[in-house]
Amino acid sequence: MLSRAFADVLGRQVAVDGVAFSGRTDPEIALEIAQTNGVEGRECAAIVELVLDRYCQSWTDEWKRVEVEALPGVENLLGRLVEESDVHLALVTGNVETVAYRKLSCIGVDAHFPGGAFGSDHHDRNKLPAIAVERMSALNGARYHPSDVIVIGDTPRDILCGQQIGARTIAVCTGYFGRDELLSAGADFVLDTLDTHHGAFELLTNGVAL
Repeated sequence: MLSRAFADVLGRQVAVDGVAFSGRTDPEIALEIAQTNGVEGRECAAIVELVLDRYCQSWTDEWKRVEVEALPGVENLLGRLVEESDVHLALVTGNVETVAYRKLSCIGVDAHFPGGAFGSDHHDRNKLPAIAVERMSALNGARYHPSDVIVIGDTPRDILCGQQIGARTIAVCTGYFGRDELLSAGADFVLDTLDTHHGAFELLTNGVAL
């Protein structure tokens, strides 16, 4: 949809070959696409803003027709975690907020996440965990020590952003990166999937070392 949003705004197709999407924020990706396709100077920021607005509108108009599939174990794990009174779920994602919640609504898990931090908050993914912690503290009236926070992701960038605040990190091998790459990024734990038989629930609730 991001490429189409560019086409709608620029009136032409854009090339995205060589642009990395995994683990980055939507604004960062959009900026690189714009620059790669010859948009420069002051015009660039304005074009990126228009593209992201169009991108959000596309998800608002068409989200029911988009095929989004929950990865193994996700729905069951979230269903169990929301029953835990001392577990507070938050989103930390490079997607802008509208798109993030639209994606989650496709599989009916959006209500599990009352807040977080998004690409629309900052273009730098590494800034997002601190924003999410601050918001969740205000929402829950709690103070979180870095060791209380666990960041889960499937890219090295996800692991890096968690490390910025001293959070524990869990990497999942359900994306484009394998176990060795995620371990090399410094993940504290690496799971094949979030299926409960892989210990995800126990790890998140009891700090079990696998």
